[in-house]
Amino acid sequence: MAWTPNGAELAVIYGRKPYIEILGAKDLARRAVPDLSEMDRERLGEIYSICFSAKGDRLLAGGRYSRGKTIVRVWEQNGVGKFTDLQTSTNTIFDLKTLDDGSLIFGAADPAWGRIGVDNRVRPSRPREISTCAMALTL
Repeated sequence: MAWTPNGAELAVIYGRKPYIEILGAKDLARRAVPDLSEMDRERLGEIYSICFSAKGDRLLAGGRYSRGKTIVRVWEQNGVGKFTDLQTSTNTIFDLKTLDDGSLIFGAADPAWGRIGVDNRVRPSRPREISTCAMALTL
């Protein structure tokens, strides 16, 4: 689950199928369902992490969806606008966190991590000295 920065809405991931709802915080009524087209069960499996950008203008989700590299999907307009798929790493995305400058950081099972800028540019990083990784991003 992820709250918008102003606390007005909540994005919820539902288990083993690629499904997300955006709910109103006061009444938990459905406000939107982000477009998950092309993310069928065989190709994605699960969504493990979701977050809103610091301004609340983008919603991001990551998991096991891959097109050669693992994808983080970014929706404009707080999850109701068009989406862009960003190639990030070569393995499952386990965590996404918002940074104060508007960018986001992701952690993957490669092991790898990286930054997604406000311009949606992906800047991957892979620590050479780590051969296996369990990453939890705490900011």
